[in-house]
Amino acid sequence: MRIDTDHMEYFLAVVYHGTITKAAQALHVAQPAVSRKIKSLETMLGVALLERQPRFVTVTTAGQAYAQVFEQYLQAMAQVQGQYGRFKKETIRYGMFLGWNWPEPLKAYIVNFQKEHPHIQLIGTSEDVKGLREGLLSERLDCIVALQEMLPNARSLQQLPIAQVHRAVVYSKGNSLASRSKVTLADFKDQPCYMFRDEVTDSAKDMVAALFASYGLPAPIIRVVNNLDSVVMAFEQGDGFALLDTYQRIIHNSQFSYFELPETKTMYLAYTTDGRENPLLVQFIDGIKNALHV
Repeated sequence: MRIDTDHMEYFLAVVYHGTITKAAQALHVAQPAVSRKIKSLETMLGVALLERQPRFVTVTTAGQAYAQVFEQYLQAMAQVQGQYGRFKKETIRYGMFLGWNWPEPLKAYIVNFQKEHPHIQLIGTSEDVKGLREGLLSERLDCIVALQEMLPNARSLQQLPIAQVHRAVVYSKGNSLASRSKVTLADFKDQPCYMFRDEVTDSAKDMVAALFASYGLPAPIIRVVNNLDSVVMAFEQGDGFALLDTYQRIIHNSQFSYFELPETKTMYLAYTTDGRENPLLVQFIDGIKNALHV
């Protein structure tokens, strides 16, 4: 048995995402496959790379050191392949906003693309706004799927509109309004709106105020918490709501109710101008656009 690039990629996916489940989703493989790969890597190295908790994992000191080495190795390999390989890149890395469901048409397209191009390694990742922006500008990611306000401000960026996303008002089934057969945005004007802190929080506040104003309603109280999990914990206790994209996984949680608003936002596929030099990446991007376009 020897350490191969799959060992490195699987381990780094767990490091990036914090759980084996999320890593498996990003890699589009079964969770046991990731667990087995990490376990075999630990056995070969003779050290524990992860400390496993019921809902998350912590990277050990040794794991952090190996993660740095693996990342450097993979980056060096990509550079050599870019210089001497058949194409500029033998790996295509794509990202989507953390917490979104990967659309089924996109999953199907990725599977088919991989079958047609087995020599190309496809690596998907779910990241926050900061990670998506940094990943695209540093070329750690070749393309990302995100809303426009999530995209970095760069002249070299190419933006392709691919789909329309509705906003949804999400609230707990323990909310005082949950017993009503039908609720509207106006019913929530006296309840706090929860959102999590990230690179677009300020623009999100403005968006919420503008949305309420368009219905002739005063802006609600905004309560900003650290992350999406904190948002969920806050309003699942009772009153309060969140405005989320319908792609967000948590809106389908059985503990919550939601209704869609008629307003939509445009989802974009973004990549840098350098990506046009790689014919396979151009093909991959065109395929994503066709798979998600509505």
